[in-house]
Amino acid sequence: MKFKILIFLLLSIFLFAKTSDKLIISITGNSIISNKLIYNKLNIKGKKWYEFYKDDLKYIDINDTTSFKTMLEGFYRTEGFFNPNIKISQNETKFNVKIKENRFLKVSDINMSSNIDLKDIKFFKIGDRFAPSRFVKLKQDIQKSLLSKGYCNYNFDNKAFVDLDTRKVKLEYKIQKNKVCKFGKVTISGLNTINKNIILSRLNIKEGNRLNIENIKDIYIKLQNLALFDEVLVDYSKREDNIVPINISLKEKEKSFLYKVGMGYDTNLGFRVSAFFNKLNCLSDGKKLSLDIELSRDLYSIESKLFIPTTIFDYSTSLGYRVEKYSDIVDVDIIYSKFNIIRDFYDIKFNTGIGFDYSKHKSVDGNLELESLFNKDNLFLLYPYIEFVYDKRDSKLNPKNGYYLSGLFEYALAYNSDARSYNKIELEARYIKTINQYTLSSVAKVGFINPIANITPDYKKFFAGGSFSNRAYGYNKIGVIENSKSSSDIGGLSMSNLSLEVNKPIIGELSGAIFSDISISSSQGISPLSLIAPINVPKSR
Repeated sequence: MKFKILIFLLLSIFLFAKTSDKLIISITGNSIISNKLIYNKLNIKGKKWYEFYKDDLKYIDINDTTSFKTMLEGFYRTEGFFNPNIKISQNETKFNVKIKENRFLKVSDINMSSNIDLKDIKFFKIGDRFAPSRFVKLKQDIQKSLLSKGYCNYNFDNKAFVDLDTRKVKLEYKIQKNKVCKFGKVTISGLNTINKNIILSRLNIKEGNRLNIENIKDIYIKLQNLALFDEVLVDYSKREDNIVPINISLKEKEKSFLYKVGMGYDTNLGFRVSAFFNKLNCLSDGKKLSLDIELSRDLYSIESKLFIPTTIFDYSTSLGYRVEKYSDIVDVDIIYSKFNIIRDFYDIKFNTGIGFDYSKHKSVDGNLELESLFNKDNLFLLYPYIEFVYDKRDSKLNPKNGYYLSGLFEYALAYNSDARSYNKIELEARYIKTINQYTLSSVAKVGFINPIANITPDYKKFFAGGSFSNRAYGYNKIGVIENSKSSSDIGGLSMSNLSLEVNKPIIGELSGAIFSDISISSSQGISPLSLIAPINVPKSR
């Protein structure tokens, strides 16, 4: 009994300690500077994004209360208020802050001398509130803009003359761009097993070309994509008149063998187990040998790949086996191999090569007649292809602005009278724009197949449905539309899909979205009949 009472007392003390070290903070009286900005700048926390059931209260650590007024006054000064009246009161549970902001500093005169157009910079205007924090950021933005235009030896001076009695500020800007800067020699250090020319071939930098900061940022992206280095450092701080040498310091990966094993749930494929093994810098010069295994509800696959970077093109060759359960009536077993030539031309990534497939359909319920129908033509497929990607989004993982274009052109060769031959085209365009907190995105996809000889394999045809297509339907559940209520398990020879979405953060990392998906699938390929083929439009909202 004593033991239970002791535990109860200890828990009571612990819970009291956890709740009494914070006070509820209340801020009132302010009209120009929002509470949200104050909370953010002074690191005042509230409930977590998943605690939607709790009241939206903010808390301050009791140890921070003595310095809070000084910190708040300092923050207000950075926002242009040099004489705010702040009163603090508190009790056992609450910390009350009452603010009278008073007059702020106001821009009364601007004198600018510049020999370069800086339309991308948002300067102060007469009558604006003068916030020193914005003044410092403006200086940084001007310097970044000059560098982005190729001017590194600029003369730049900005001054603010402040009259605290009248609360007036006079601004002076003197901006002299001088000569255009150019790239100097590129030097690379830290390579032990990789040819320096392979690294140089990835850079959009040529000695004597105009300095471009985006090309320097691109160095990190290109070299990180190779996945061969633990460290990538680019130094362009040294300048010789208007020449900027580029010094790249690299550290090759210490661990050359990587592996990843996991399980989870995929909205398209269901429960899945995967394993990935990668031998980096295999046989030197950046070659990579990988093995990828996946088991899921609708897909079993194993693939090995060899990647070989060179100074002109990159090459890759792959060999794999997969079982696709894309239909309720048949599965397809595919043995495949591909040889690719890969090359980046500025912002466009090209991938061209030739593929080989051997496919065999198997009836789910053992219907041999159905299997014979699907497998009656030559099961070997030989197809050259070319792909391109043009990606101008600000991020590949979580883009907020930009656009993306991609295309695939494939031609199956009629190497004998039984061979399956066709032309295939797939095009995709994405556009994304963020306005305030709202992110608007659109994705348009179209695809066409023109059968040339014999039956086009069904796994090469078009299906819709899934998280990257029409989200009202399961993965690849939309084949050829038969009528207004259903679609078949047979893939289409033409397809189009349009997705529109508005996304907005709700609390923390949690976001909400409203979207509309429209899909069209037809048994007609590229022909005049496509215009009058019977179609239905499945929608999701």
